Amino acid sequence: MPLTLHPNSPVYGLDFQAAYADHCFGLNADVFEKLSDNASAAIGVADASGGVLSIATGATSAADNDGCYLATKGEVIKMDHAFVLKSKFRYSEAGANVANAVAIGCMNNAAVGTILGANGAGPAANFYGAMIYKIDGDTTWKCISSVGTTQQIDDTGVAAASNATADFEIQFEVLPGGAYGRFVFLIDGHVCTKATSNVNEPITHEVALGGVTEMNVLCGGQTGSAAQEVFYLDAIAFAVTT
Repeated sequence: MPLTLHPNSPVYGLDFQAAYADHCFGLNADVFEKLSDNASAAIGVADASGGVLSIATGATSAADNDGCYLATKGEVIKMDHAFVLKSKFRYSEAGANVANAVAIGCMNNAAVGTILGANGAGPAANFYGAMIYKIDGDTTWKCISSVGTTQQIDDTGVAAASNATADFEIQFEVLPGGAYGRFVFLIDGHVCTKATSNVNEPITHEVALGGVTEMNVLCGGQTGSAAQEVFYLDAIAFAVTT
């Protein structure tokens, strides 16, 4: 794991009580499921060295806001333990800046249509979790943490270039005392910084932990036009510390 903003964080250098990693030779149907609303949406293995999953929103009767996500079958993580989520992810784009993509994230009660809102609205206004995402009309990756309706959103300024593969990571730790936690977001091994800052201020979100609940791990996205979008997942991993 790359050195993070917090080298003493519970997510750095400790054993995991539960972990899953897949370099995407195929879809593990015991762990993941497809969330979609177009009958022709599909998740399958694409031709690539080492294996890549294609996550396609559906080409038959494609419509604006069609979604397709890869999500864990169960809500397997919670903000009561430190955890890390990782992916190696890219997407193609049907038109200029129209794709809505979640490179990696977690969310309670994840369902297509609620992960990202229609017409570039972004993540749901009320959920528990965090994401690194890009929306219709935008060209950069953003980070969000959400505890119910209390949300923090920051633009990384990192270009969300179509067909560019990148490594994405979300780290979470419970702070001393247990009442608060902290999210840190990384792209290509570097802690994300705020695009609005001229001093490279790191994106770290401190969140209150009262009422937190279990969450699915997910990635994928949805269309921003009446044309199919395809997302490519080269690797995905998640783990929870003891």
